[in-house]
Amino acid sequence: PRLTAEDDAIQVLGTVMSSGRSSRLYQQLVRTQLSPSPFAGRDGAVGPGLFVFQATVAPGKTTEAIEKAILDEIEKLKTTPIEPWELEKARSNAKRAVVNGLTSSLQKANLLADFAANFGDPALINQRIDRISKVTAADVQRVARTYFTAANRTVVITVPKPAAGTKGGAR
Repeated sequence: PRLTAEDDAIQVLGTVMSSGRSSRLYQQLVRTQLSPSPFAGRDGAVGPGLFVFQATVAPGKTTEAIEKAILDEIEKLKTTPIEPWELEKARSNAKRAVVNGLTSSLQKANLLADFAANFGDPALINQRIDRISKVTAADVQRVARTYFTAANRTVVITVPKPAAGTKGGAR
């Protein structure tokens, strides 16, 4: 659930996996030209949520290759702690997101309303940076081991319909 220590660790995990060129999915999927646009992150649900790994298949590559690369990165995350620089990057990204989210009166009002309506405490707006700063590499590894299991996994592969007069979706 949102605003728990586990959620904070999951958000750091999402940053490590897919934020920027130094992220693990960028290194494994973009640099190897399997996918031009991998993403990992959680939804914004107040209660139990969904963490998504997604990637668009590059021309000439297969969904199987992408799925294997993502699963390999998940396993690495479960068995090897994240690097100190990855943790610092996630903290910096969280700080930047908080600051960017407070740039207008409307954004502040929306956040205050969200915290008040969903958690009964608009003062939570002031705790985000501190919460992320407390996340450790061990926390990230723990949530990966806890939630990224085969029993919790659903793999969805979508393939566009072929255009009229073509086979296999290609033109």
